[in-house]
Amino acid sequence: QWTPVLEKFYSPFGKAIDKAMKEAERIPRDQIDEETDEICPDCGRPMVIKSGRFGRFLSCSGFPECKVSQPLLHRVGVECPDCGSDLVQRRAGKGSKSRNKIFYGCSNYPTCTFASNARPLPQPCPECTGLLVAMGRTNCRCLNCEHKGPRPEEELVEATV
Repeated sequence: QWTPVLEKFYSPFGKAIDKAMKEAERIPRDQIDEETDEICPDCGRPMVIKSGRFGRFLSCSGFPECKVSQPLLHRVGVECPDCGSDLVQRRAGKGSKSRNKIFYGCSNYPTCTFASNARPLPQPCPECTGLLVAMGRTNCRCLNCEHKGPRPEEELVEATV
């Protein structure tokens, strides 16, 4: 008795999909790319954001002549405590325990191997000016010293907006 119900739904639905596929505007791939302000390290052309089967990535706008591509880095807005480069949000590999878990690492990897599972905060530690990381929604701790406490007020305001 469920067959007529499915036919009643899928018959007009299938026709609507066929109509949309025929009438849909086709956009060339070169018009889908998003331009960025980053420059290709090899040829000096601007880098663009492209979409691939594994997600979005940066690629040289001079492709196929220049084949430079890089992962798209989500900058946190905090400097690395080891080398001063930007910290970026990354996803862990396909390991069993850390599968797709978010962590924060240095954009200068593999030269700098700093990484933290906790989200870094833009304010320095009030005791040692080290890196503060979030602990839950309202607390933080320092990675250098033993300081633990509530987050600075500016961070709480930003988090609620």
